[in-house]
Amino acid sequence: MDRDVSLLYPAGYSREKKEKNRLRDMEFVESLSLRSMIVITNETFRGVPAVRLTDFFTTDPEVISYRLDLLEELLDNGSLLEMFENALPLIRGIFDMHTSLNGSYTIDKALSVIRILESYVQVTDIFYESLSDADLHSEGLKRLKESIEATFCSDEYRNLKKDMESETVDFSSLQSVTIGVNLDANLQAEEAGLVSVNTERFHKGTLIGKVTGKDRDDPYVMLSTLYPMPKGWTTESLGLAAGSEKNPDMKDTEIDAAVLEKSVRHALEDIYRNAIRAFGPVVEKYFSVNTSAYVTMFPEIRFLLAEVKFINDMRDAGFVMSKPTVCEISDKCIDLKEVYNVNLARSRVEENLVLNDFKTDDNGRFFILTGPNHGGKSVFLRAVGTAQALFQLGCYIPATEGKLSPVRGIYTHFAAAEAAGFGRGRFESECEKLVKILRKLTGDDMLLMDESFSGTSAMEAAYIAEEVITGIGAIGACGIFVTHIHDLSEKLDTFNSYPDNKAKIDNLAALMEDKENGVRSYRIKRVKPDGSSYARDIAAKCGLNFTDRGSFG
Repeated sequence: MDRDVSLLYPAGYSREKKEKNRLRDMEFVESLSLRSMIVITNETFRGVPAVRLTDFFTTDPEVISYRLDLLEELLDNGSLLEMFENALPLIRGIFDMHTSLNGSYTIDKALSVIRILESYVQVTDIFYESLSDADLHSEGLKRLKESIEATFCSDEYRNLKKDMESETVDFSSLQSVTIGVNLDANLQAEEAGLVSVNTERFHKGTLIGKVTGKDRDDPYVMLSTLYPMPKGWTTESLGLAAGSEKNPDMKDTEIDAAVLEKSVRHALEDIYRNAIRAFGPVVEKYFSVNTSAYVTMFPEIRFLLAEVKFINDMRDAGFVMSKPTVCEISDKCIDLKEVYNVNLARSRVEENLVLNDFKTDDNGRFFILTGPNHGGKSVFLRAVGTAQALFQLGCYIPATEGKLSPVRGIYTHFAAAEAAGFGRGRFESECEKLVKILRKLTGDDMLLMDESFSGTSAMEAAYIAEEVITGIGAIGACGIFVTHIHDLSEKLDTFNSYPDNKAKIDNLAALMEDKENGVRSYRIKRVKPDGSSYARDIAAKCGLNFTDRGSFG
């Protein structure tokens, strides 16, 4: 099995290239609530390293296209998706055992090695049966198919399967052990040993079984609760190896788990000593078989399955998720048709979800978005940011259609809820954060600003905002600034006439459906806003308008 086969990166994609094409800043992941969308269940309690969503963002159009094509096949072909879902538990087992073995083989680790080889054969067979006759289109699955076929048809693999089939013990069928424990006069464990090795797993039983008494006839029903045994702990890692001192940072429960696991393993090795000794030459001969390829693939499969689940869940709920067209960074393209906010869609707060278009071009790369309070401005801002972020994971986007260029950084500057530190006000904290962003910002980045400068007076906010927008235009970044400072929409000529301007500033407006009654449409259009009606609308809605009758409201 070729260990260089990747489901997420094209052939020959080096570690250095991955690092070079990482997004510069990851704060947007929290700001846009992306972890609630693509949920990768971590299993650190099993000793499996955490898979971080931030590890998968890229700025490389080639990588994004590679992933989108593979994702499209998984979404369109249920048998391919089922293949990965069936293989994942076995690959997880290989990963677990590889971690505990540290890549070396000794006779006391023989059981683990044998199970790795058994799982390796099972996974390879699953992949071969699903891929051998499949008409594949994505480069990623074609590479996997070629590697699997080369492995499956090799003499080495055939000999391995033949030797595995000659085992006197089917270790893959071992599911549980029964332990007998003798107690001393103080009811403390005095000695223990294995009573039996079983081909069924223990379970806690059911309420109906306990009531009817049926569980009494089931030897695999536990009298007590089943407690999980954390994976990845060994006596060596806990400082319990011969000649070592106990690690003072380890809890007693962690030490107990490691000691019990090692004791059971030694007992199994003792019981199956003859089978292990007979199988030893096969293990030593084939342990070099490249099972590490599946270990490398493990986090990639988990990420892909999380993407598929997210997309299918959205579609099952009635929302469109589409495969975007990938453009080069130099094209500086953002063209979204009927984009929507994922979190709003999933919350079902709005009965009819409003869809909006968004496009950048030579006449507008950075936009000032104004409009009435609760008019959908912040919702729209986050919808655009989420679409861009998902795109740079190589994922489908919440829009009916999209053409996007990667950006090298996605920066968010949302109004702070409170002061970030003792002795500093909200406005000072906001400015400090924005300065850090602007010093990093380039013409290949996206900046999303939501009600920035709302922590100071209108006069100060307007002055600072004008300076910042002029600077963003000179830098050439794309993005959106949601603001209550309506006067900014009148100053496009000033911003765009700046001598060093590299990206035009333009207006977006949240429109009203019925101005007289304050009914919002939640439509965002590329038009000059009518700011005069917004203050009257807010005052009337709050009952602060002084009427002709000489009263409020």
